[in-house]
Amino acid sequence: MYQKQIVYDRKTGDFALYLNGELVGYAPTYLEAETRLNRLVYDLLSKPILQPTIEPSTPTDDAYVA
Repeated sequence: MYQKQIVYDRKTGDFALYLNGELVGYAPTYLEAETRLNRLVYDLLSKPILQPTIEPSTPTDDAYVA
């Protein structure tokens, strides 16, 4: 579902984090990069697709403009 990639950046000395080919951040160590990517994917997978909306069952007086 998600493609994760960690690449060492020689210029910065950090590890670049890629998710589905898009740069999403940097981390100072490989372990930290792996942890951040895993957390990001977990957050994306656990986020509800649709948020339920709460609408009033009856219109309020504010809805009527004379």
